[in-house]
Amino acid sequence: MHTEGLGGRARDKSLKKDFGKRRRLLKASDFNRVFKQGKRQSVPEFTLAFRVRPLKEGQTVPPRLGLSVSRKAGKSVQRNKLKRRLREIFRLNQDKMVLGAEMVVIPRKEAVALPYLVLESKLFGLLGRGKVLKKDQ
Repeated sequence: MHTEGLGGRARDKSLKKDFGKRRRLLKASDFNRVFKQGKRQSVPEFTLAFRVRPLKEGQTVPPRLGLSVSRKAGKSVQRNKLKRRLREIFRLNQDKMVLGAEMVVIPRKEAVALPYLVLESKLFGLLGRGKVLKKDQ
């Protein structure tokens, strides 16, 4: 693997943990499908709605994330910071989630005050309860 000129970062795309369009829920129909066909888990700080897409043999569909942050969660700066944190938690840990998982995180105003590590542990608790994490995680 060639790393010269990249500041030591690997050029191999298989190692890249991105959050491109393939990893996001973008359309209203995507969100509605998760809400109608999926399940919900909650903690006081947020709700996780999720479903696992049925996959055909040999098909690999990455996990996908959608965020629904209400104005009740705080002012725009707080909401945007919360969204950035949730996206980053997902981006760094997507390899620990089952293929075909689709999830929508709905934070409440209590989530804004949480430190990053607490937010991550609460989200992982919900993912584990919902069986969205791979068995070996």
